[in-house]
Amino acid sequence: MGSSRCRVWHYLNRNFFMKTSHFCTTVFISLAALTGFASEEQVLQNAFDGASKMPLNPHVKNRSRAQLQLVNAALAVKRADLARSYADEIVNWQKLVAYAQIAECWIDNREAVKAEGLVSEIEKFCLLAKEYHSEDLLVKPADPLLESLADWRLEKVHALLIGLKYKLGKTVSEKDFGLTDEIGLAQIQSAQVSACADQPFEQTFKELSFLALNPNIEIAKIGLFELSDLFDSHYSNKEQQEKILHVVDTAITNLPVVWRFDVKIKFADTHIENEQYSSALEILNELNAMVDSIDLQPRFLIPYKTALAERFFKAGQQETARAAVLEMENLYDEKRDFIVNIDRAALLCRLAESRLALGDKQEADALWIRAVKEGVINPNSRPRVDALCEISSSIVAHNAAPSEDLIFQLNKMNSDLGRPW
Repeated sequence: MGSSRCRVWHYLNRNFFMKTSHFCTTVFISLAALTGFASEEQVLQNAFDGASKMPLNPHVKNRSRAQLQLVNAALAVKRADLARSYADEIVNWQKLVAYAQIAECWIDNREAVKAEGLVSEIEKFCLLAKEYHSEDLLVKPADPLLESLADWRLEKVHALLIGLKYKLGKTVSEKDFGLTDEIGLAQIQSAQVSACADQPFEQTFKELSFLALNPNIEIAKIGLFELSDLFDSHYSNKEQQEKILHVVDTAITNLPVVWRFDVKIKFADTHIENEQYSSALEILNELNAMVDSIDLQPRFLIPYKTALAERFFKAGQQETARAAVLEMENLYDEKRDFIVNIDRAALLCRLAESRLALGDKQEADALWIRAVKEGVINPNSRPRVDALCEISSSIVAHNAAPSEDLIFQLNKMNSDLGRPW
């Protein structure tokens, strides 16, 4: 699971970096020039240090969400150990969500011992939370994690825990099903099904179809995403493909547009991976028409259109893809003043990612730098942290070696953080 890149920054002590940001920024740029790239860890660490500056009171939720975003970025480039180091510093219930995602990554990489250790940690906190919120405990010490791990949050973490146990091949006792949330139970069922790799196709298909056709759209979404994975794993069998697609076409009509888009694009991705471009284009054209038929604001339209453009490019429609990205860039410029300033950095990141996918590295870097400039307009540091984490995650997750100018701008975003939050 480890990265193949050299960790040229391992000797830079984290606290030293924070206290001497100007010096470290200079060293960072100099080493980046010598090595040809900035390490993934350094880009993420700079953002994580920025997120960790956010005061817990009253920003514990915002800080934890930002830190979790960087955990996900580390996992996107298979840096599970780095993700674990970040997860350990999250103070509320999101720590356990991060642990669950890291454990799943280790399970997928056949590092069961590491995963089991995290599963034990999650289980320990779930048990402590039940005691903490029981009526028998009269004096409750201040604990942001246990305080927040209640109600639907506890149910969500508990569902993740049971799903991980299934994936590890553990025996799950009846007492583990003390859940009342039907969505959590559906998540457990899907985890149980996916853990049974040797189960015959018909049985798996039947169980997932039952979820996909559930009138509860949250449960239906779970089943549809699992069916897309089943479609991918049985791609060579046309008869099984047709069975899956029949259920998907029936069930998907009940979903909101955003979920329909997310489900269908997964099928397009599978076709592209198998070089069945005509089948992929059929789905992409359908989704493009669906998006065009809806009056969407730029903050929704740009992510949809850029996601489609990247796939059109992979499917051999380079001119269509490039035209779509340029159209969205022009739309952003035209509507920029009407877009809330806290939304601009994320939209520019989507455009940068698409430019990178099209092979336009210089243009991608320019868009990320624009994102930095938009991200520091707000006078409050909390939204600037959000922008810093968004941009840094975008760069790392897409394996983009940032330019020296971009590195400098990201480090300056961190060093300039402070009151007012």
